Amino acid sequence: MNTSRIRTILLADDDSAVIAALSVRLTSEGHRCIAARTGAEALACFDREAPDLVICDLHMPDGDGATLAECIRASSAVPIILISGVREEFRRRLRRIPDVTFVRKPFLTSDLLEIVDAAFIASDAATGSPEQAA
Repeated sequence: MNTSRIRTILLADDDSAVIAALSVRLTSEGHRCIAARTGAEALACFDREAPDLVICDLHMPDGDGATLAECIRASSAVPIILISGVREEFRRRLRRIPDVTFVRKPFLTSDLLEIVDAAFIASDAATGSPEQAA
């Protein structure tokens, strides 16, 4: 992990195996993970927990990942990583949501960790955080 403070990551996916695998790996990197299994639950968690980053599946019940990203982006610049095996139906909507990273499933967890670290570095640089990586 590139920063000294614990970062909170919201994991939103209706597949509990994905949440479990990502949570174990991200926690081992020093992050705190919170989980949601629906879009509505993810939005409530976002509002309650104010995470430092969101990793969200596109296809979920009660609000898809694109809708969640739109809601978050309306009030926050927190980094958002959308993950999915299918992108075509969301392509037009994703173009309208600024600063969202898309990762196609299946992916290597090590690749996702690099994207997470890069998102934190960019976020720190944008906010002028003293925790920027050297």
